[in-house]
Amino acid sequence: MVDGASNQVISSIPAGISPSAVTVDPANGEVYVSNYGSYLGSGALHSNVSVLYADSVIAVVPAGVYPEGSAFDSANQMIYVANAGSNNVTVINGTTNTASSVISVGAYRSPAAVVYDSQLKELFVSEQQTNRLTVLSGTNNSILGNVSVGNYPGPSVYDPANGFLYVVNEGTNNVSVVNASNRTVVASIPVGDSPDGIAYDSYSNTLYVSNFKSGNLTILNASNESSAGSVTVQHGPDGLTYDPSNHCIYVANYDTDSVTVVQTAGNSCDEAQYPVTFSQTGLPSGALWSVNFDVLKGESTSGRMVFQAANGTFPFVVPHADGYYATPRNGSVQVDGSNVTESIRFTVIPLTTYNVTFREAGLPPGTTWSVTLGTGTQNSSSPTVTFEKVRNGTYAYSIAELYLYSPSPASGRIVVNGFSVTNYTNYTANPTYSVLFEGSGLPAGMPWSVDFNGQVEAVSTASVLFTGIPDGTYEFTVGNPPGYRAAPEYGPIVVFGQNTSQSVTFVAVPPSTYSVTFQESGLGTGARWSVIWNGTAAASTTATVVINGVRNGTYPFRVAPYPGMVASPPSGSVAVAGASRQLAIAFSANASLRFAIQFVETGLTAGASWAVTIDGALSAQASGPVVLFPSMAPGNYTYAVSAVVGFVAHPDSGNVTVAGGNRSVAVGFTPAATSPAAGSLSPILLLGLLLIAVVAAGLLSWGYARRRRGRRVDAEMVPPTGGNQ
Repeated sequence: MVDGASNQVISSIPAGISPSAVTVDPANGEVYVSNYGSYLGSGALHSNVSVLYADSVIAVVPAGVYPEGSAFDSANQMIYVANAGSNNVTVINGTTNTASSVISVGAYRSPAAVVYDSQLKELFVSEQQTNRLTVLSGTNNSILGNVSVGNYPGPSVYDPANGFLYVVNEGTNNVSVVNASNRTVVASIPVGDSPDGIAYDSYSNTLYVSNFKSGNLTILNASNESSAGSVTVQHGPDGLTYDPSNHCIYVANYDTDSVTVVQTAGNSCDEAQYPVTFSQTGLPSGALWSVNFDVLKGESTSGRMVFQAANGTFPFVVPHADGYYATPRNGSVQVDGSNVTESIRFTVIPLTTYNVTFREAGLPPGTTWSVTLGTGTQNSSSPTVTFEKVRNGTYAYSIAELYLYSPSPASGRIVVNGFSVTNYTNYTANPTYSVLFEGSGLPAGMPWSVDFNGQVEAVSTASVLFTGIPDGTYEFTVGNPPGYRAAPEYGPIVVFGQNTSQSVTFVAVPPSTYSVTFQESGLGTGARWSVIWNGTAAASTTATVVINGVRNGTYPFRVAPYPGMVASPPSGSVAVAGASRQLAIAFSANASLRFAIQFVETGLTAGASWAVTIDGALSAQASGPVVLFPSMAPGNYTYAVSAVVGFVAHPDSGNVTVAGGNRSVAVGFTPAATSPAAGSLSPILLLGLLLIAVVAAGLLSWGYARRRRGRRVDAEMVPPTGGNQ
C-alpha cells in the first residue's frame, strides 16, 4: 500500500501465493487480488482471490487455475477473474464475496485479462492462445462474440468518452484500438518491446503503456491514436495505474522491486493536496448518498465525504438519494491553499407515483418478452409492459434478448420526475446460420446423434445439420454408438456471423466387459446342468452356460454334480484379460453306478407274454405290462422287442442311454392285419371255431376248480405275472 501524497510504502498486506493482479470495488472500498498460485509439497495447486479491506484480508474466494487479470462490473457489483489455466472466468459476488458462477470460454484459450465496458455492460476477455477478445454479457454471463486483435493480447483499458478499448499485444508490440459497439479494430499503434500493462489518464485523454523489455512507458494520445513519446523507468515495467486525485502514473517494476511515479503533463505529483469535505443533512442514518467530484466518485452512508485536491476549481454533482432531493444538486469548489467544506441538504421527495410503460415493435404477435426496471421484472405477450406506482427517481432498465430477436435499445436509464414515462424499443430479427457436425470413423449406415442446445438429431449418414441458429454460444453433446467413442464428445460452439461446422471422429473402443462360455459334452439333449460362477449358480438345458458382463480379472468356478455323471474339469479358475473366454466341460458316466431300464407296453391283451433283448445278449420277458432290466451300468444300449403273434410292436428296436438315472421306454402294440377278412369266413370254419371255444371254456372251468382245491401248491409253482424270467 503506497501513500499517494508522500510516495511512501505505508503497509504490506498478506495475500495468497504469487499475487498477479488487483482490482477495486469503489462501492465498498474492497480490493480483490488474483493469486496466480503454485504447487506446494502436497501437490495441490493453490490459486484463489484474496479480498482486502483497509490493510486486512477479509475473505479468500476460490478461483480457477492460474487466475490473472480481473475487472469490476459496477452495474451488478460483480468481479470477473480470468483464469488462464482452466480456460474460464470466475464471477465473484462483490456483496457476499463468494464465487457465484463460472463462465467457460473454451479449451486452449488462456484468458489472461478482462475489462468492463460500462456503457454496453459487456466484458472483454483477452485470450492469449487465440489472439482475440471474447465478449461476455454482464447481464446474463453469456458469450456474445469475439474480436481478433494482435498476438498474445494482455491487459486492456476502456475509455467511456469514446467507447473504445485499448488492448496491449505482447507478441506484436502494439496496441489494438477496438470500437466496443461494433467489435471492430479501428487502429493498431506501435509501442515498445513486449508491452505488458496499460493505464488511462481520463484527465488528459492519454494512455500509458509499460514495455517490459524496453524498460520504458509509451505515451499515446487517445484522441487520434498516435504516439506522444516515451518515459524511461526501471527494468521490467509491468503493471501500472493512474491516480486521478494527483494525475500521476504508478509503475510496478518487476526486475527492480520498485514503483516508479511518473508525473503527467502539466501536473506535479508532489503538489500539495487539501481536503474537500462534503457534509450532508436530512438523510436517515445509514442512507447511501454519493458525490461526483471532478473525475472522482465517492459514496458514503455517514454524514461526511472527503476528497483530496490541489489548488484549482473543481465541478461536482450530487445525485438524488433514494427518495430525497439534493440541494445544491451541482456546482463547483474553489481550492486555494486551504481546506474546503461544501454543505448538502437532502429533502424528502413527495410520494407521488407514476406509470413507466415500455412499448415494443417488431415481435410476432403473441411473443412473450420481458423488461427489468430497477429490481422488478415483468413479462408480457402484448406489445406493452407497464410498471405502476413508480416514484420519482432514476432507474436502470434492461430488455431481455430473445432467441431469434434482439431489442434496441436493450438497456438504459429511465428518469421519473413528475410524469408517467413511455419508452420505445424495436426488436429486429437476428440473422441465423447453420451448424454442421461432420462425423467420420463409423461403419456405413451406423446411427449416431447430436444434442445441440437441447435439440437432438439422430442420423445414419455422415453429417448432422442444424439450421436457424442465431449468434451465440451453444453446448453440444455427441451420442456414443455402441463400441465407439466420439472425439470431441461435447463442448461449446460459437456462432458469430457465419455458418460453422464441427468435425467429430469416432474411434472404436474395446468393450469393458466380456463373456465366459462353458461348453459341455456327454449329456443328453435337454439335460439341465449348471456352473457355480464366482459363487453364483448359472443353469442351462442346452450345451452351453454363458456368463455375461464379466470384467477383467480371475474368477473361480465349479460344475454342479450331475446324477451318474462325472465332469472334467470339475472346478478351477478363469482369467479374463481383454477378451471373452470359452471352456470345455466333458461329462462321462460314473461306471460304479447301476440303474434300471424298464420297457412298458400298451396294446397287448391281458396275460400276453412278450420279451426284450438288449445288445443281442441280455433278454427279459413278462406276461404283464413291464419288462425290467434292474441293474444296468451307464452307457448306450441297443434293444429289440420280440415278435408277438397277432401284434406289431412300435418301436420294435432302438437305442437307450443310461446316464445318471433309471430309464423308461414305451412300446406300443397294435393288432396285425389278418386275411381273409372276418366277414368272409366259411360256415365250416365258423363251426370249428365254436367247438374250440366250448372246449376252451371247459378247460378253464376245470382249471379254476382245481386251483381252488390246491391253492397253496399252485401258488408256489406258478411265477407271479410280470416277474423277470
